[in-house]
Amino acid sequence: MTARMIMKLRVASARPTTPEVLHLRLVHPQRTELPAWTPGAHVDVRLPDGRIRQYSLCGDPADRTQYEIAIKREDAGRGGSAWMHANLSPGSCAHVSAPRNNFPLVEAASEHILIAGGIGVTPFVAMARQLAAEDRNYVLHYCAPSPGRAPLLDELRIICGERLRGWFSSTGNRFDPAAIGPPRAGVHVYACGPQCGFRRKPATHSDAKPASVPI
Repeated sequence: MTARMIMKLRVASARPTTPEVLHLRLVHPQRTELPAWTPGAHVDVRLPDGRIRQYSLCGDPADRTQYEIAIKREDAGRGGSAWMHANLSPGSCAHVSAPRNNFPLVEAASEHILIAGGIGVTPFVAMARQLAAEDRNYVLHYCAPSPGRAPLLDELRIICGERLRGWFSSTGNRFDPAAIGPPRAGVHVYACGPQCGFRRKPATHSDAKPASVPI
C-alpha cells in the first residue's frame, strides 16, 4: 500500500443538512485545484489525536476547486464525529488525504440502481450527478427515518428529479426490494448503508458499507 498525500485544507463553509449531519466544503488555502476524483471516492480526515475517519466525497467531480463531505454526529461513538462537529467551522483547517475510489460506477452497465440508507447516501450524490449529466439510465432509492433526517435530500431532488425514490419510515413507507425488479442483463445495483442491510436503526457513517453487484 502506497502512502497517500495529506493536505491541510481550509473549511470554506459548514452547514447542517440535517440536525445530525454537517455538510463541509473544503478548499486548499494556496492551490486553485485539488487532486481529481471520480464518483464513489472517499478521503481520510485525520484528527489531532491521530485517529482517521473516512468520508465519501459528495460534491461535483468536475469541480476541482473544493471537496465536499458530510459528517454524521455519533453521540454514542468514540468522539471523532463530535470533535469535527464542534471544531470544523468556517476558517478552520482539516488534514485530508488525496481521494481514492473503492466504490466506482461500472461504466459498462446499461442501468444503475442506487440504494442508500441515511448517511450512506453520500457517495451517490456524485454518482447521480455524473449519471444525470451523461443522461444515463439510473434510479436512486433513498431510505431514511424521515425527510427531515435525510442528509442532502434537497440537493438530490434537484439532481435526480423523478429518478429519486424516497422511502421514509416516518410515513410507513419502508424500502421494498421488489422495487428493484427482476434480474436484467447489464443492470448493476449499488448499496450503501448500515451493513447494506438497512437495519431499523438510523444509518451511521461508521457502519455504512458500500457494495456493487450485477443483477
